[in-house]
This record gives sequence, C-alpha cells and structure tokens, in this order.
Amino acid sequence: RRADIQFDKAYLQLEKNGFTVMAGQLYFGGFGMTRAFHDSTAAGFIVKYDNFTIAHSKNSEENIGNETLQVNVLDGDSSTTAAEYQFKFDGGSVTPIIAYTSDGTTANEDILGLGLAGQFQLGPVALKGEFDYFDGDRDATYSGVSNTFSANEADLKGTQVFLDASMAATD
Repeated sequence: RRADIQFDKAYLQLEKNGFTVMAGQLYFGGFGMTRAFHDSTAAGFIVKYDNFTIAHSKNSEENIGNETLQVNVLDGDSSTTAAEYQFKFDGGSVTPIIAYTSDGTTANEDILGLGLAGQFQLGPVALKGEFDYFDGDRDATYSGVSNTFSANEADLKGTQVFLDASMAATD
C-alpha cells in the first residue's frame, strides 16, 4: 500500500572557517524582528558568514510530479531570496534587509521587500524597531470554484512599522 511521506525538515548543515551552510528542506525562520521576510518552510539553502545571511528557497515547483496540482491548475514555480547584514556597534545594531519573491503560479506575483531593523541600549532603556516596505504586482488569479482564470491585476504595496521600548522595573 502506497503512503505519502512528508518531511517538515530534512537538511544538511556544514560549518567551516566561519561559514555555516544549510541546504535541504528547512525552516527559514524569517528575516528581521517581525519575520516579515522569508518566514517559511521550503527546499533551499541558507549561507551565514559573520553578520551576513543570505537565503534562497523554492516555495513550489512546477508540477512536482503531483497530478492533483495539475488538475487544479495550481502548478508553477515560486521562489524567495532574502539577505541581511547586521552592523553591530557599542550599544546596538542596525540591520538592512532585502527580499524578493517571484511567484509564477497562477497568482503570478512579484514582490520586493526592503527593511531596516535596529536595536539600541540607551542606559536602562532598550529600544527595538523595524520599518518594512513592500512593492510588487499581481497579474492574474485562479478561481478554484469555477475552474477559470479571472483578470485580477493589482499593485501590491505596503509598509509595516514595529516599535518596542522596555526597561527593567528594578535591578
């Protein structure tokens, strides 16, 4: 009897000369404090060196040998690439982030994300914040209800702000 097997995580991790390379089916953990960029489980790789991280994942693969996807016309490629570099200094850090998602499935979306995260220690007060900007477009959408395509072009734009200030009540 045939049974499907699903792997949540199955990856290889190598560490050498300050580099860490992970490749396979893994959780990408998101970039930035809000995890707004690349927070997914997919097949791909992550390379880390010092304060630099780059990741690429194949979120969906055209057909992938699954006839169900072809019947529902949901086949197509979708991938995400993201990078960040954490600049550290006395009392804090600043991290610029860039991410790009190319979705060739029936959603047909292209989204660019830019972010800037920072954390600062000002005496007893800890400040954290992040600003994210997203820009892209969607060309078409598939309606699974009627098995038809409908034109649904849209500009995809947005911003996100996260701020946090904290201080210990006592020593």
